Formats: sequence, C-alpha cells, structure tokens
Amino acid sequence: MQPLVIRITGEDKRNLELEAKKEGTSVAEVTRKAIKKYIKGKPKQENGAGAEVLLKWAKKAKKYKSHYKDKNLSTTYKEYLYGSKSKKFGRYWKNTENQ
Repeated sequence: MQPLVIRITGEDKRNLELEAKKEGTSVAEVTRKAIKKYIKGKPKQENGAGAEVLLKWAKKAKKYKSHYKDKNLSTTYKEYLYGSKSKKFGRYWKNTENQ
C-alpha cells in the first residue's frame, strides 16, 4: 500500500473516526472503502490513448452525411465561415470578385 496525506476538516475526521469505531476497523480502512465506492460510482471513461478515442468518434461520424461539397473542410473551413462560401459574409466577397 502507498501512503497518502490529505487535509480534511475536523468534522470529517470525527465522522471517519465514528464510522471506524462502528465498523470495528481503522480510519484508513473506512477511507479506502469510501474511495473505492466513489470511484465505482463514477461513469467509466474510455480507456486507451487519445488516438483510439478519436478513431472511435471517426467511425461513428461516418454514418452522418455532410451537406458540404468540399471534402477537405479541415483546411477550407474559413471559406465557409468568412469567405466567399459564407452565408453571412459571402456577398461581400462576390462583390469584390467582379471588380
């Protein structure tokens, strides 16, 4: 076992001591049980490297169709946000292209 130093309030310490006394065990054992219960109750996170998670997301994304004709939005996204293909700003670009 590895030692762990934590700071808790006096009230929490008294509660731990009371619980340990009720169970007939040590404060450390009560604390370990509480930590295990807390971690067990948390939703499981995806294990593995970030790349594995991104690959899972990519597989899920394949079922969604893009309405963009441009397949390389990673490099041309600014055209759609601010440039000639933008719904909001595209009219400004169209006016300058004719000049």
